[in-house]
Amino acid sequence: ENSEIPPLYLFYGTHINNMASIYVRGIEDRNSGWAFFARDIKTASSYGERWGAGDYVIFRILSQEAYQKGVRFEKREDYYVCRYLPPVFIDFHWTIADLAYRYDALV
Repeated sequence: ENSEIPPLYLFYGTHINNMASIYVRGIEDRNSGWAFFARDIKTASSYGERWGAGDYVIFRILSQEAYQKGVRFEKREDYYVCRYLPPVFIDFHWTIADLAYRYDALV
C-alpha cells in the first residue's frame, strides 16, 4: 500500500461535540473513507472555525509515531490522509491546553 512519511505532527480541526467520540474511538471519516489532516494549526483552525469561534477543537496528531506503528498516510496536495487514526496517537494534553488558551482569549 502506498504510504508517505508524515511530518512529526499533523493537526485536525472539528466541532467540539466530536471530542468525546474521538477520545474513545479515534479519527475516521465516515463519508469519504478518508480523514484529512493539515500540516499546520492555521489550516486545521480554518476547518474548525466553520462552526464558530468557541465551537471547535484542534487535535495535535502524533503522526510520525503513528506511521512507525503501522498507520499508513497518503499525501494529497497540502494534506495527509489516512483511513483510521487510533486515539493513542492523539496528543489530548496539547489539545486541551489549546482549547483552554483559545477559550480564555474569547472571554
